[in-house]
Parts: sequence; structure tokens; C-alpha cells
Amino acid sequence: MNDSENTLIAHLAALRCTLLRGVAVTAFLYPVGYLISPYVINALVQWSFPKSVGELHYFAPMEVFRGQCNFYKYAK
Repeated sequence: MNDSENTLIAHLAALRCTLLRGVAVTAFLYPVGYLISPYVINALVQWSFPKSVGELHYFAPMEVFRGQCNFYKYAK
């Protein structure tokens, strides 16, 4: 029975190390991703929709819904 307890404790220790490593990497990479995200998004937009094609107009996810609500509010 001592061997099975040792393997359980070893597995729990390995799980703890893995979870701590995952939390540490996530805590480190969130600020890095936050800082570089505008540059990455701009690069992707320029790559997928070059300036020679025209101008790209895009909206926030709720902006169109708010505009429709305002339209219906004043359309009475």
C-alpha cells in the first residue's frame, strides 16, 4: 500500500509543478501579448486587406446593435 501512496503523491507533485508552470507562463505572456497585440492586428489587417484594394471599415461587436437600437428608438 505504501507504493501506491507514493505513486499518488508523486503524481500530485508532478501535477502541482505542471500547474504552477502553466500559471507562471500565462502570467508572463498575458502582458506581452497585450503589448504586441495592436501591432499584430495591424499587420494582419494590412496583409489581408491591402491599401491598394480600398479602405477597410470595421466595427466593434456591439456597435451595429447599438446603432439599430438608436434607429428604432427615434423611428417612432
